[in-house]
Amino acid sequence: MRNVFENGLSESETVKLTHAMLHSGTVLEWPEEWKHLVVDKHSTGGIGDKVSLILAPALAACGLKCPMIAGRGLAHTGGTLDKLESLQGYDVSVTPEQASEMVHTIGCMIGGQTGEIAPADKRMYAIRDVTGLIASTPLITGSILSKKAAEGLAALVMDIKVGRAAFMQTLDEARVLAESIVSTGNGLGISTRVTLTEMDSPIGFAAGNALEVLESVETLRGSGPADLEELVCIQGGILLHSTGVCESIDEGAFRIHDSLVDGSAMALFEQMCIAQGVEQAMFSSEHNLLKGLGLLDSELNTTEFPVPQPGWIADIDAMALGTVVLELGGGRQGVG
Repeated sequence: MRNVFENGLSESETVKLTHAMLHSGTVLEWPEEWKHLVVDKHSTGGIGDKVSLILAPALAACGLKCPMIAGRGLAHTGGTLDKLESLQGYDVSVTPEQASEMVHTIGCMIGGQTGEIAPADKRMYAIRDVTGLIASTPLITGSILSKKAAEGLAALVMDIKVGRAAFMQTLDEARVLAESIVSTGNGLGISTRVTLTEMDSPIGFAAGNALEVLESVETLRGSGPADLEELVCIQGGILLHSTGVCESIDEGAFRIHDSLVDGSAMALFEQMCIAQGVEQAMFSSEHNLLKGLGLLDSELNTTEFPVPQPGWIADIDAMALGTVVLELGGGRQGVG
């Protein structure tokens, strides 16, 4: 790995490395009649990035299948699994057999990487972490795509965040990773597209695990923040177009939006959560949801900042906000 870190790999070599990593464990298989509809997304992470929680059930509501293997947060960026675990009872430890059953019956699941999925990646990352070999485009590509390809995907959209609160600080850095992800994903037989989106400001109005789940539910009910809804619809539109379900990305984006408005995405989110251990009663009332998220007494932890005169908020520094969330216990300062 030191040689790869220092000298890089060609496109074909990166494909071969990723292929070997994904086949070090179980690769999910799907029925012939709908394996072309199996999709997923991945984000490099940011502040308030709760897109996955909304997108997976929205995709299922539009007829796609989404077996999402998600990750933990690291440093100031939030992790999808950490957010979902703020729902009392949610179990992210899903076996390949359980994942297959959920995708068959519900259309989506969101769980963590198990020992059966790309075990080589776990071992390699542990070594990279303690030897200073993290910042390598071929190794980053292999780590991301080995887990995603093990899901048996037909299509993938990768959201690379760019800006002061992103791991990729500049567009040039992001484009290098984007090109590697696209060429490797396509080389593995997965229709792969990338979006480059800014991470100077937080997404939506909420940052912190439980608050982000609550905002995700609001968005699944058709009343979420415009910027969050836009990201969900665009990425969903890309996947609906990539699989041939829709003739254009715009048509796909409208389909995703409709699933948020008509309640079909929310219904599948509830089914997914219940299948992964959440009590059905949690979704029966706003009181129960807030209680299940530990937010029932949130008014006791609210601070108001009055301003002396009317005005506009000119900027919200996502990096500063992420650091505050981390220091308040809403993130991870190390791997594990």
